[in-house]
Amino acid sequence: MRHDNLPKNAAQSALQAGDAPRGSLLALLRRHEGVRARLYQDSLGYWTMGVGHVVDWRKGGWCDDGLAQRLNAHGFCLSERVINAYLADDLAEAEQTIWDLLSPPAGLINQPRYEALVSMAFNLGRGGFAGFKKARAALEAGDWQRAYDELLDSRWAKQVPNRARDIAATILTGQLED
Repeated sequence: MRHDNLPKNAAQSALQAGDAPRGSLLALLRRHEGVRARLYQDSLGYWTMGVGHVVDWRKGGWCDDGLAQRLNAHGFCLSERVINAYLADDLAEAEQTIWDLLSPPAGLINQPRYEALVSMAFNLGRGGFAGFKKARAALEAGDWQRAYDELLDSRWAKQVPNRARDIAATILTGQLED
């Protein structure tokens, strides 16, 4: 399967160019999501590959159980170039989600908080992130403690506890956790 015609966008170009300011965000996403060239089922049972790129038919993708089993049996895996292309597209979507759904006063959300929120949107998707109405209101008000509490008092935090604690701690302190 060839992917030479994947769309190019600013995020993909930045990935390929090794854009330094995005380095910590890319590292955070790779740490939170992991990187897998082969198909696997995520914590909710959806077929996924690359850096958390969901390909499951139940989520609008192209892969069902039978296809995943056949592809894995034949050793199908993505190249690093294709992983980065999917990552760039997914990252652009997560960043757009943040821009569309949050409107804090200028300068209120620093870079570590922004990166944590992008990682959260990357994981949840637009619809999932949109559901955090109380947390978003707290973020827009700069009420980091309330945002922290709202993030951890969620089904999402129970599904991905380490990631949720990491993101919530960054929101609270304004510093990326190691």
